[in-house]
Amino acid sequence: MRTAAHRLLLLLLFSLPTTAILAQDPLTITTTSGALSLQYPDGWQAQEFQEQIYLTNSPEGIDGLDVTNLPPETIMVVVGAMDFTAIDGLSQEATFDDVLAYIDDTIEAESAEAAVTLSVSEEMTIQGRRAHRYIGEQAGQELYLLVIEVDGSVLGLQALTLAGEMAQFTPMLETIANSIVYIPPPETVITGRVIWQQTAGLDFEGGNLTELSDLTVGPDDTLYIADENSGIAVFDADGNFLRLIFGGELGTAQDVVYAPDDTLYAVGGTQVVYHLDTDGNVLRTWGEAGSEPHQFGEASPFEIEIIPDGGIGHIVTLDNQNGEDGSTVMRVQIWDEEGRLLSHFIPVNEDGSPVAFGFATLAVGPDGSIYLGEFGEIYRYSIDGILMESHIGAAALSETSVSDLEIGSDGSLLLATYDGIIYQLDATGAYVRQFGRPQTDPDPEIDEPIPFVAGEFSAPEGVALLSNGDVVVSDTNFDYWQVVRFTFEGE
Repeated sequence: MRTAAHRLLLLLLFSLPTTAILAQDPLTITTTSGALSLQYPDGWQAQEFQEQIYLTNSPEGIDGLDVTNLPPETIMVVVGAMDFTAIDGLSQEATFDDVLAYIDDTIEAESAEAAVTLSVSEEMTIQGRRAHRYIGEQAGQELYLLVIEVDGSVLGLQALTLAGEMAQFTPMLETIANSIVYIPPPETVITGRVIWQQTAGLDFEGGNLTELSDLTVGPDDTLYIADENSGIAVFDADGNFLRLIFGGELGTAQDVVYAPDDTLYAVGGTQVVYHLDTDGNVLRTWGEAGSEPHQFGEASPFEIEIIPDGGIGHIVTLDNQNGEDGSTVMRVQIWDEEGRLLSHFIPVNEDGSPVAFGFATLAVGPDGSIYLGEFGEIYRYSIDGILMESHIGAAALSETSVSDLEIGSDGSLLLATYDGIIYQLDATGAYVRQFGRPQTDPDPEIDEPIPFVAGEFSAPEGVALLSNGDVVVSDTNFDYWQVVRFTFEGE
């Protein structure tokens, strides 16, 4: 729908949700993070998708609508904070007035191409706040856009009907707008400094680093970093590359974890768990392909952790399985140190349905609970598979995807994300601070390798805490790899 005929819809990411979330209370819906809630009319359908609220009076619900060709007497409404990162010409710091100017310029410049005709453009107030209302016609349908200023943030309420039908819904739209409760995201706190950075160009000849993945920390803060093509890279705490181990038989390594008995466990999507000594020699293997307990799904397992209990404890793996509806779901399996299966479970949501993870990551808390992260969601389960918490850190993660997760001894969370930022949350999931910035191409017109600048990240796959609280990150772009040690303290 992000076409020339719907340019105004860029103001909100007007992408249809794929999973319905029913209203938590009659006539009220609240987003997962709790940041946005509103009331809606009896008989309407409401659901949430990526921190936006979708409403319709159609009994078929949102999923049954074609928003480019709505039925008669039907309205489609989207409410949410405007995402300026998706709009060319607006910066992340855009103000309410910047948004109004952008809308006016867009309509004036593209009215012929997009067939936008405005009948209303007027200032108003909503709950005592500045607002601006637009009503017009576009591509045979009538559109309504209400822009509201809320404590430095900009909210949008956007609606579509067939041409000539919006007037009957306008009073209800204003009632909905006056019911909105919005809590702006916490103020961004960017802090920290790089202590050291090791980086080099990718070299696909044998024995070189090519695609760094998860990492683990051993004695004296020795780093063991999985490489998806070359095995396991070993660095000391000062960033010196020591050696590459287990690059022959394993070949690919997606995750590695250090065990209390001074050994390693590694997985690489080959339906096998490898138990190694710290020189990379194989001590034990287990696993086979399949969907039964003690077996692993396709390209699995890809995550491994240890729940210590004074000894090695329990080994936890994460693998892919096909759900009953054909979707990919994750399965947690728990083993003893000799590869005997102790238990297994499919992670579920609050309603008991399987959590259909995409790129999932696994971590273990100081109390032995199991954390799973995917997209903008983090869940916590007991070792028995009971859901203990869901949507952890949703307010901070609403527009990012978790690539790796580390839990501190105090229960705080350290997150690497695919947007190139490292986040720290407290034990309740509340935002604390962040470090780093997304890598940028200094000259997009020139097709040349892009080296890493210290403090920039592409899509970091690994994050870990050192003994003194410093953070280590492993990262790869199309041309270079990097390992970075930084501290949140100082500038």
